[in-house]
Formats: sequence, structure tokens, C-alpha cells
Amino acid sequence: MLRFRTVSLMMFAAALSGALFAPRAAHAQRGGSYMCDYKKGLPRSPRATFYSTEILPVNGVAYADIRRAWAEYLKANFEPDVTDQMVDCFTGDQPAIGQTRSSEMAVWSAAKQVQTGWQYKSSLTGTPSKPGAVYAYCASGTFAGAKTVYETPVFEIPREDALSTNSPVEVTFAKYMIKKGWNKYPFIQWYSMSVGCPHSFESKTIAEENRVRAESDFKKHGISVVQTGWIYARNADTPPAIPRSAK
Repeated sequence: MLRFRTVSLMMFAAALSGALFAPRAAHAQRGGSYMCDYKKGLPRSPRATFYSTEILPVNGVAYADIRRAWAEYLKANFEPDVTDQMVDCFTGDQPAIGQTRSSEMAVWSAAKQVQTGWQYKSSLTGTPSKPGAVYAYCASGTFAGAKTVYETPVFEIPREDALSTNSPVEVTFAKYMIKKGWNKYPFIQWYSMSVGCPHSFESKTIAEENRVRAESDFKKHGISVVQTGWIYARNADTPPAIPRSAK
């Protein structure tokens, strides 16, 4: 877990919410089919509404892009307050998805049924994600009144690094900054510069939206942002990933 000093925590709280502490775990995308739904109200209530799609082919699309597009469709056409985290999409082989769909519809059988006819199209996603990929970006943060933040674009990282307990992405970026002379602290104090690399994103689009919000928040606080162009790649400075299950 990344460390944030008090000064930076106040600045990062809004911009990085949902990035470092995402409410959903990484989705293991399996099978060649998907279905999506959204439930409004209480199960078995006639006042509830159950929105759903048919069972559809995945066709090599990332789960995160399907779920985001489904939420955007509902927001534009039915429920203005819906968010990505409020909808469900399921992936798997067709028989398994069929069982899931039947189970969901049975629980919500008393609700108003809205068969939307919606299906995902690549044109619904500006920057498509790779199935199973994890995306991140890094920012140096601020400490002791620093007025410059060094930021990276969004990049893909190995899933094992995203799940590692020893922050390999942050460590690699911190050492890069030290070598560039941007971080004046010795490495043992790298966290004092509040280096942060949010990496819970399986959607490239959502990662970029989060990066833009963070950059905007820095600028609102009078912090200048320097775009480094740095992209993560394991090198001699990167520690081996340590799985969360390791003792």
C-alpha cells in the first residue's frame, strides 16, 4: 500500500478516490459470453426495476470496457445517477451465463423488467483496454511545500506487479526520479515525496480520467505539473513482486 503524508493526503483525497482504494477486486474474465444488468430497488419488490441485456459474445473485449459502456448507456437513457460501480456484468461460457441470468431474473421477477436490447460495440470506448490488462500512472506528489509534481502518462503493468505487496511500480518510479535529480531525498525516504502510482484500473479510459482529475486537482492548489513521459518497465531498480498470499 502506498504511503501518503498528511499534506498530500488532503490534496489527493478527491482526485485519487476510487483508484488506490477501488471497491471492486480485479475481475477474472473467463469464457466467451457476457450479460449485464442493473437492479434498482429491493429484490422481489414490484416497485423495483431490473434492466438487462441478452447473453452476448465477448469477442475479445475487456470486461471493464463492457461494464463502463453499459453504465454510460443506462445513465444516458434511464438512470441519470447510475455509476460504473452500481452495475453488474458477468462473463463466462454460455451455459454458465445462462444460469446466472436465470437466477438473477428469478430473484427480480416481481420487478419491472426492462429488456434493453443493448450490446457492446467498440465505438463506445474511446481508448479500448486489453482483456486482463491492468493500467496505472504515477505522480510524485508533494511534501514540505513542494510546488512541482512529476507525472507520467497511463501505462500497462503486469498483474503480478499490481498485486504485489512491495510496490514495485512506485519503487521503480521513485528511483527514476532520484536519478533525474527531481527527488532530493535519499531512497530510504522516497515515500516522503508521496510517490503514488494508482494501479487498480482494468479500464484504460477510467485510468486516464482519474489521471486528468488528479492533475486538475494539483493545479487548483497552485502546483505545477511536469509530464515526464515515463513508462513503467521492470529494470535493475525493480524489486521482485511479492504476492499478497506470501508469508
